[in-house]
Amino acid sequence: MATFAYDATKAPPLEMDFPLINDTYALGEFLASGVTDGTNLGALVSAAGIYDNMVGILCQDATTTTGTHAGKNITEGRVIYNPYAVYMTEHNTTTGISITDIDAGGDGDPAFACTSSKGYPNQGGGWVYRNVDAGKGSLHYLSSSAVSGTICSLTLVTTETVSFTTDTDVILIPPPFSDGYAVDLTATGIDGSDIDAPATPGTTGLAVGIMDNWIYRNAQGMVRLRATSHDALTDLDLSGEQVRFFTELCLAPSHFLTP
Repeated sequence: MATFAYDATKAPPLEMDFPLINDTYALGEFLASGVTDGTNLGALVSAAGIYDNMVGILCQDATTTTGTHAGKNITEGRVIYNPYAVYMTEHNTTTGISITDIDAGGDGDPAFACTSSKGYPNQGGGWVYRNVDAGKGSLHYLSSSAVSGTICSLTLVTTETVSFTTDTDVILIPPPFSDGYAVDLTATGIDGSDIDAPATPGTTGLAVGIMDNWIYRNAQGMVRLRATSHDALTDLDLSGEQVRFFTELCLAPSHFLTP
């Protein structure tokens, strides 16, 4: 799920009616071009699990369509389609990455199993949020990360007061301007359980430019994530906090961030 944040060229939101074919669509859902001739080619479909041919987001109420090419009864829906749009996209914190190893001989930093040579390299400048275990609700700023074979290790700037364990689940928030990352989208936002970023853009992940990160807390509202204010925070999982995390994604990183 996403909302239009701004356009990198300062253009307003560009809206147009596009064909929506035989699918279920939610307000703010990312949409991609269909690719199957005779089925969805020439229309837009939900982008969850699709990592190429991105168009934009639905900017009308949720809808379910059953139209087909053969029936000539395809519904149209309103879509924001700016080529250089930046979208505010929420992280799904209900699932996470399972911690599989802890640096017990050092400062107790966590590590997790990943696909060989993938994981989350260059995570310094990003954040790790604990969403499962006794220390859930803590947010830490990361100084670096490293991938060795099938293990991705994270280095925290401030040592965690409640030790990580193999019962810990976390979500990772990549650092801004980390062009080349690929994210997995679900119907509700960025998949918090994705163990590999970068994935293979266009195949197992959506290639994006990450412009900035935000945190929502009930008392403070939306503010930008910054190391000086958002390191070694605890108890963010309490009901009064209602914490949520968002990332600004640009769908055209190869055009905008890379010359």
